[in-house]
Amino acid sequence: MLRNYFKLGLRNILKNKGFYFLNTLSLVVGLIAVLLIGLWVAFEFNFNKSIKDYPRIARVMQNQTFAGKVETGPNAPLQLSPILQTEFSDQFEHTATSTFPNDMDLSYDERKIVSIGVFAQPSLPYILNVEMLSGQRKALEDPSSIIISESVANTLFGNQNPVGKILKLGSSMQLSVRGVYKDFAKDTDFANYKFIGSWEYLKDVQDYENRLGWGNNWFQVLAKIKEGKSFDKVSQLIKNVKQDNYEEAAKAEFFLFPLADWHLYSEFENGRSVGGNIQYVKIFGTVGLFILFLASINYMNLSTARALKRSKEVGIRKTLGSSRKQLIIQFFSESFILIVFSFFVALFVVMLVLPDFNDLTQKSIAIQFFSPTFWLISLALIGITALLSSAYPAFYLSAFK
Repeated sequence: MLRNYFKLGLRNILKNKGFYFLNTLSLVVGLIAVLLIGLWVAFEFNFNKSIKDYPRIARVMQNQTFAGKVETGPNAPLQLSPILQTEFSDQFEHTATSTFPNDMDLSYDERKIVSIGVFAQPSLPYILNVEMLSGQRKALEDPSSIIISESVANTLFGNQNPVGKILKLGSSMQLSVRGVYKDFAKDTDFANYKFIGSWEYLKDVQDYENRLGWGNNWFQVLAKIKEGKSFDKVSQLIKNVKQDNYEEAAKAEFFLFPLADWHLYSEFENGRSVGGNIQYVKIFGTVGLFILFLASINYMNLSTARALKRSKEVGIRKTLGSSRKQLIIQFFSESFILIVFSFFVALFVVMLVLPDFNDLTQKSIAIQFFSPTFWLISLALIGITALLSSAYPAFYLSAFK
């Protein structure tokens, strides 16, 4: 029976090519817009989630009160991480002090490039679950070491094995390459981490230990809490660490800011997150739904406009014994065929324009064809579009005597 419905629906579509071409074109344009917006929204929601164990990774943030106003930032003193790791070892799996990302000249022999990277404690590769292609994550335990990304290794060393080679940073720093790691995904805040240098080396060169007290806020501290621990509870435990160790740290409080929230909830007011990029996600998500609704309404109007031409067909089918239920299924079948076809045409067009769309939005969006989630959402999109587009015409046309 179902096969017969689709057979009749396809025959009716082929019989009225002009009308259905217009309807298909309208749906395709609407679905292209919806798919592009949907892919962008999904990209934003999944930012940083490609990092393993991301639900347990956080940055230590600091609330400081100046003249009655609370200012929030990721800056932390270099003394913080060791205290977190020793006094709160039952809460943290790893903590790591790191410089903020900065660009530096990297050179080997006659080759020279400018790359962005950090100097960090040896635990950072463990926190970020860095995927090593050669060498080991513990390489930074050697004070004279550096690990570099695959892209930097290919640029500077070509086909040579970089491990063991001496890399020059800036005008005077020289570090031994102890490992190569796979570049971070572009949908993470670490995509520009092209090298990670030894923290001990930088600390000794800059004499941080002797000239920087608790009043400095030059660095960032990343942390991974232990399984079963919550960011809120750990934040309460570490809140007053600075005040306990630094008499002048009036109204300075630490808290953990989850990695999953960095991209969408990065704006703070009065010490609390008040949103960020999530506002744009909501706006564009609403626009996408509105476009889908408009495309469905347009289809509905065109289908209803043909009601008089199909009234004779409905009358004859009822005379020959068709029930209203059968006619409703028949009209739904026609719409479903058309919408499925329109969806795959729109998907093909999106594949073609996606590189230009990425250039426009400065993103690296890709269609996840092998993801079950993508196809489940696509099926839901087709179903919702079919329901919105054909419900009224189906019930309206099937009501003719």
